[in-house]
Amino acid sequence: MNTIPSIFHGMGGMLFHPGRTGKELASQTSLKPVATVVIAFGVVYGLLFLKSYLAHDYPPPPEVLEVWVEHWGEGVMLPFFNLAAESYRGFQAAIMLPFALALWMLMGGSARLLSSLLGGKQTYETYLKITGFTFFTIWVISAFLDGLYSDVFWKYVSRGLQGEYGPVVDALLVGFMPLGYTMLYGLVAVNMAIDTRAIEQFPWWKAAIVGIAVFAWPMMLVSSVVR
Repeated sequence: MNTIPSIFHGMGGMLFHPGRTGKELASQTSLKPVATVVIAFGVVYGLLFLKSYLAHDYPPPPEVLEVWVEHWGEGVMLPFFNLAAESYRGFQAAIMLPFALALWMLMGGSARLLSSLLGGKQTYETYLKITGFTFFTIWVISAFLDGLYSDVFWKYVSRGLQGEYGPVVDALLVGFMPLGYTMLYGLVAVNMAIDTRAIEQFPWWKAAIVGIAVFAWPMMLVSSVVR
């Protein structure tokens, strides 16, 4: 199968029918399609951060930052690391590709290690394919939604957060992204569990351990880096 069709098959399959797709990926030998997804994601995301850094888009104007901090707090909206906010987009641009690659390799390794401890037989390469297509497909979707929320529709979102459309809309806008992220990345845990059960023939409790573990620590890393 060619790389581009394999990419769309892997991403779509892991999103909509993970068990069947996991079995198909376990029988394939090439890492090229999933590696292409991870590398392309890291490069494109890094270039977007570089564009933001050069345009001095972050931190936003004080009146916008005030809205962010008021509703979600400094711990969520300002750099997690001890870096000047004005330099943070440059830092993100520099690390995004190696960060994405390291995250991918560690996810595959942790899934392989846990499944092995639970009696699994699949290879590290198999878990690289499954974790890469599962996690990065969700990350692409969440980044797209975040762009719509924070850039495309921000003029209307900002007005809603400042109470122009009433308290109900304000509350919905505050909760939309946290709830959206929880549901999307929760799908990583669910789909990883389905994949693991399909390829290892595990009972559900073993598969759930792998799915939850592979979901939890990458989310903590991503939430500490991406602002």
